[in-house]
Amino acid sequence: MKSLIANYSLPIEGAVVIANPSAIIINPSNALPIFHVSGLHKHLQLLFKKYPQKIITEDQLTQLVQMLLSKQTAPRMQTSIAPSRIRHGVLCPKCSYQHAMSFQRGTWKCSYCHYSSIKIFAEALLDYRLLVSHNITNQQLRTFFGIHSSDTATRLLRKFQFPYTGTYRNRVYHLPENLLDHMERFY
Repeated sequence: MKSLIANYSLPIEGAVVIANPSAIIINPSNALPIFHVSGLHKHLQLLFKKYPQKIITEDQLTQLVQMLLSKQTAPRMQTSIAPSRIRHGVLCPKCSYQHAMSFQRGTWKCSYCHYSSIKIFAEALLDYRLLVSHNITNQQLRTFFGIHSSDTATRLLRKFQFPYTGTYRNRVYHLPENLLDHMERFY
């Protein structure tokens, strides 16, 4: 943070803000303020009193905000789960995700409770993206989701217009970060 705002000559004040309102703070450090999120407003008011003079202009503040937002990245989730331990398929939410659904004529159906859904595939594919990979091939889709036909898998992947690299047998589809929003447009 110091290197990012070095050009602006801003003071840096640290604090630990605890988001859980039920958390109990015992023996807080005197060196660094520690408080619940409910105390953030009061802490900011103290900082405004401590630094009453204007340090940067509105334009500089806008530039700083844009620079900080450009540096923001979503954290990559690291899983330590062996791929063999992950349950494959589109799992039925009505059966508490205990039974896999099958793809029949454009919809996912549970043979146990007979629940059917078109959109449940988006949630399952998001789970795949988070737990397995950001990319998927036709073969991987068929293996993971229990689709028997290569043509059916191809139609499913093309329906959602995922970006891809490669041709024919070497094609790899890239699952976008905003997967649910991306897929919603095609239902």
